[in-house]
Amino acid sequence: MSKHQSEEESFPRMRREKEKMHRRKENGDGIGEDGQTLREQFEKLEGKTELTDHYAGLEELELKNEEPITYEQMFSQLRGDLVNARETSKEVAATPIVEQEGELCYGLFTPEGDSIAVSTGIIVHIHTMSEAIKYMINHDYEESPGIEPGDIFVNNDVDVGDVHACDIMTLIPIFNEGEIVAWAGGVNHVIDTGAVGTGEYERLPVLAVR
Repeated sequence: MSKHQSEEESFPRMRREKEKMHRRKENGDGIGEDGQTLREQFEKLEGKTELTDHYAGLEELELKNEEPITYEQMFSQLRGDLVNARETSKEVAATPIVEQEGELCYGLFTPEGDSIAVSTGIIVHIHTMSEAIKYMINHDYEESPGIEPGDIFVNNDVDVGDVHACDIMTLIPIFNEGEIVAWAGGVNHVIDTGAVGTGEYERLPVLAVR
């Protein structure tokens, strides 16, 4: 069985999302909302925020006002899932700083790279992951190397958001109907980062793993 056949059988939803995303691209659409590119979507959000002094122009959260219990239940579920991901990682980690000290953090982000929910842990990394997503958007990763369902982006470059090179960041785009709707991300402090560079550890800029 080829690798492609194995992926199709093991990850049928990912395959369908890839097909939908590629159809959008063939039609000249981006992977963002209403056919926008991610960069267009990001710039539109930033413009609304600057113009109104409210994030994305939102002055209130309708669901929170109209159905506060439903809102809290949804948020608690998201946060609980992220905390569970962090605790699971601690149990399976090979690096002692994660396993024994708990130096890791997980989060869920908007397509533009802003935090939706965060686990417990080293909370500063919500900002570092956000910066890495925005770096990819502003450097047109949608075009090259591309952002697709099933991709995993890895980063430990301090010039692209990280605190120091021991922090290995993974970012995964989440798609629905061929459109990017969120990012899932995590940072783990890893001691064995490879060779030592000038004045620092070896750095790994944001790379796509497929």
